[in-house]
Amino acid sequence: MPLDQLVNQMGRPDAYRPGGSPSLKMASDALFSALSVNLDSPVAKAILDPGSPTGESAPVPDVASVRRFLDEHPGSRSEEVAAGLSTTTTALQKVLKPLMDIGEVRKQGERRSTQYFLRVGADGPQERL
Repeated sequence: MPLDQLVNQMGRPDAYRPGGSPSLKMASDALFSALSVNLDSPVAKAILDPGSPTGESAPVPDVASVRRFLDEHPGSRSEEVAAGLSTTTTALQKVLKPLMDIGEVRKQGERRSTQYFLRVGADGPQERL
């Protein structure tokens, strides 16, 4: 049953009478429970922030670990780097963007095919093409 029909039926006087439909009562209870959810609960945070399974913000990796990963895995995509550093792509971008802005990391490609490399002369590791 579409949600708008369910909401319309919940307003009917016979929706809650003792002989009424048990499935309608269960559906209305579920709808009201969902509308009154505590937004600070871990479940609500996970729903509101699907990028993190717990709804808590992922750790932002340090610059040295990003450099080290790109040195060991040149040409990695952001999903691969994030997985290797146990973080999310959103948290990783907080480190990658400044590194690209100052020229220590360069990207090649676009969207999901974007690969990241350390630039030659960056502090420490060398770029491999």
